[in-house]
Amino acid sequence: IRVESVKEHAKKEQNGYDMVCSFQVMESVEDVKGSIEASLDALKPGGDLIFSVPNNESFIKDCTGSVLNLPPHHKSLWDESSLASLQNFFPMDLVGFQKEPLQTYHYPVIANNWIDKTIGTNLLGKAIKRLSKWTRAYNLVAFWKDSIEGHSIIAHYTKKA
Repeated sequence: IRVESVKEHAKKEQNGYDMVCSFQVMESVEDVKGSIEASLDALKPGGDLIFSVPNNESFIKDCTGSVLNLPPHHKSLWDESSLASLQNFFPMDLVGFQKEPLQTYHYPVIANNWIDKTIGTNLLGKAIKRLSKWTRAYNLVAFWKDSIEGHSIIAHYTKKA
């Protein structure tokens, strides 16, 4: 384990790696440009750069009161379009995306968000949320799970030679 930034590490490891990965980090980074440049500096030409970030085109974009998807936790929001555009600014080519399937632990979040939007956050909405939790009715989300995008998106790039 090294206690150093990706920028500090890249200075020591120029073109040193076949692959650099960043899982659930880029949305929290203040200097995205510097971080991507340092990641690319550490990669060998033709090396793989992989980012996994919360997918802001998934169910999280519609969540009311989702404080964990806002500053200071997340400083940037990502989706396929923004991730694809990175290849226009950095010497890398997009290989493709993979999206996380919806996870069962997200069912209550999706159900509660639906209740907030359709019924409201009033006393009735709160009562229905409690009933949903008590009865585990939120598991009905499983019927729509294939049409709801999961939380994360993975972008795969290769460093240009």
